[in-house]
Amino acid sequence: MNFEYKETIDKQRELVSLQKKVVSKSLVSALKVFLYIMCLAIVTGGFFGLGVIHGIIKSAPSVENISIVPSSYSTTVYDTNNKQIAKLITSGSNRIKADLKDIPEH
Repeated sequence: MNFEYKETIDKQRELVSLQKKVVSKSLVSALKVFLYIMCLAIVTGGFFGLGVIHGIIKSAPSVENISIVPSSYSTTVYDTNNKQIAKLITSGSNRIKADLKDIPEH
């Protein structure tokens, strides 16, 4: 840096110059406007996202009408060594669900 008298005076004039103040204020104002627009876009996007989620939830079918019971059951046949030897799967067959304790030993 040059600290001569002339350079110091020029630097002071530059610091208080009207043109530099106008440029600085306009840049700060532009930055503020940009930040306001970004905040508005974030808030608008958030509300849009909430609206989309709300719409999806409203258009979903009622949970009470949904049946989770399978339409048919499969039968698994095991041998005496507890190995699976057959799996019987037929649509519309007359089977009901039973726990292992409900099935007789022999």
